[in-house]
Amino acid sequence: MVKNHKPRFNNEVSILATAGVLDAQAYVFMDPPIIMPMDLMYMANDSVDSGQDPLIDFIMKLEVILLQIDNPGMGVSEIEDVCYEQSEAIVNAIEKTKEQYTNEQRFVSNTAIFMNSTKFKPYRKLLGIKNKFLWF
Repeated sequence: MVKNHKPRFNNEVSILATAGVLDAQAYVFMDPPIIMPMDLMYMANDSVDSGQDPLIDFIMKLEVILLQIDNPGMGVSEIEDVCYEQSEAIVNAIEKTKEQYTNEQRFVSNTAIFMNSTKFKPYRKLLGIKNKFLWF
């Protein structure tokens, strides 16, 4: 996403929030949505301001939200405990992915559709993504 579309993003908050939207799209693009894109913007902003690695902080927070949705019987603090107990494994997986990732066609296609389709223009505007073309 960043490799091909970086000039279209205003800042790191916009990049993180967009990655969150794409990762949680099953919950964002529902009618009604379970996760609001603006909430991902707030979360991305908090991660950038956290004083920690923004990507890791954001992924950990997003993981808590997704697990909370998928496991409604578990309490938030219980989910947070599990995530933070596994934080070393999660960080290692993130670092390995950053080092070895080339591309995954499904993700590349989903990103291209999101970044270029008129259907997603309101989301791009909310996330602070610049238009590719003046008329688009």
